[in-house]
Amino acid sequence: MKINKGVLIGLLGAVSVVLGVIENFIPMPVPAIRLGLANVPVMIALYLTSARTAFAILILKSFLVPVFSGNLYFKLSLSLPANLGAFVVMFIVIKFLDKYSTPISAGVVGAVVHMVVQIAVAGKFYVPWLWAAHQLIGIMLFVSAVTGVLTGLLTERIINRPIFNEIFKRI
Repeated sequence: MKINKGVLIGLLGAVSVVLGVIENFIPMPVPAIRLGLANVPVMIALYLTSARTAFAILILKSFLVPVFSGNLYFKLSLSLPANLGAFVVMFIVIKFLDKYSTPISAGVVGAVVHMVVQIAVAGKFYVPWLWAAHQLIGIMLFVSAVTGVLTGLLTERIINRPIFNEIFKRI
């Protein structure tokens, strides 16, 4: 039985959006830090499908999470460039450095780039003094690396399950 690619994009996109909305309600000790769980379906798609499919899921997540969690303009202006930057770097790591990388390294690189882009956007448009706050940036980058390990571990666990490989072969 062949699985429709549109159904897969919708399913992984929905999981990503739901995880992204839930993450907004999880209190974190450092402001502006999230666990990155909404990125796991994107990483799964990068590993098991095509970059085009993963990009479609990323776009769904990037637009719908801010819509459903409020403050659309602010969240979209921070998340869209950061998501795109993280996607490009993860794509390069996964597709071109595959012999030297793991889902954990892709997750860490993606999370750190995501945070760097968000800090750059926030520093440029919202809080100009942010680049001077070196202690805050260091903590945020460290925490984003830790959350990247988490998303990488989850992705690794999922993509190594035989049932997922079987499902994604049918696309």
